[in-house]
Amino acid sequence: MRESQSCPETELSTEIDQALRHEAENKERTQLFINASMLAILLLLYELFNTLYTRVYWLAAYTRFTGKINLDVSAVAKYFNETAPGISGTTAFNMTACVFIVVLSTLSIFVIGRFMMGIPLHEVMRPYKKAVPDGLLFLPTSITFNLMAALLISNLTERLKEEGITLPASDFSVDKPTPYALVMQFIYICALGPVCEEFVYRGLCLKLLAPYGNGLAVMFSAVTFGLMHGNVKQAIPAMLSGAVYAMVAIRYGSIVPCIVIHIINNLIASIGDFGSALGISTGDLSRAIYIIVLFLGFYGAIVLFTELIEKLYVSEPKCVNSMAKRFLSVGTNIFCVIYFLYLIWDMIEKIIRANK
Repeated sequence: MRESQSCPETELSTEIDQALRHEAENKERTQLFINASMLAILLLLYELFNTLYTRVYWLAAYTRFTGKINLDVSAVAKYFNETAPGISGTTAFNMTACVFIVVLSTLSIFVIGRFMMGIPLHEVMRPYKKAVPDGLLFLPTSITFNLMAALLISNLTERLKEEGITLPASDFSVDKPTPYALVMQFIYICALGPVCEEFVYRGLCLKLLAPYGNGLAVMFSAVTFGLMHGNVKQAIPAMLSGAVYAMVAIRYGSIVPCIVIHIINNLIASIGDFGSALGISTGDLSRAIYIIVLFLGFYGAIVLFTELIEKLYVSEPKCVNSMAKRFLSVGTNIFCVIYFLYLIWDMIEKIIRANK
């Protein structure tokens, strides 16, 4: 029998298609590398600006309290840690520092990203119609995920404590609750903090990575948001709530609903701290709120959250490279690796210091 032969035109067409696909894959990988690199560089710059503005704040505070100018950062730190710990250890001092540092760091990377890298970051702040009220439906779900993770981590912390291992955590209790201290804590935790964090960890991540996969952008945003808290107790719950924030931002094309959810979440979480500072018993109020939130949260997790995932799956951008290749491309990006190693080492270093 005569062997069947493929048509030369068909073979040529197949070769052309393969070449075009290979070219498209390379082009997409190159652009993803560029976007991931810009994102990691901006996040590294954010950490660098945090360090820079922390030093500026300490130098300015030293001049404010002593009337002298001293540009020796180590000498200034020694003054506040040894000579005047009653100043640097107060809520008023620390919350003022947080507002100063975080706001200036966020503005700095916005300017660099928008005007030097040409990234249209202003677009992530657009409040689209019905985005906020619709996005608020996912508030109970994000809080429920956060609480469930916090309970698990709390149990782990107690077990480790029995073994002599301490996991450090941030303390937001109000020390010396002056009106100024309370106002600054409210401004940072319940206003400017959420705005800046959403811009950095949702706005930047989603703007640069979402075109290459909703799942990729959500994962990167959630992990960075969790690790940036610097301690295990907050990191895991923050990753889960951060994933919900990221999905909401992608679904509604704006970080505005996430900002509102984040603010309300922090308000609820701060009831106990503000109540203690004001000498008001808030235990019953907190429990009532959490019971309602948990009830709505479980419903939201079953119904609303499932629908949200389906909508994100349907709206997944069409990419040439497989999801695995895109995840690998970002995960092995040298700038992303440096950034994640920095965050992980910072967390490990804090654990080591806490157990000395």
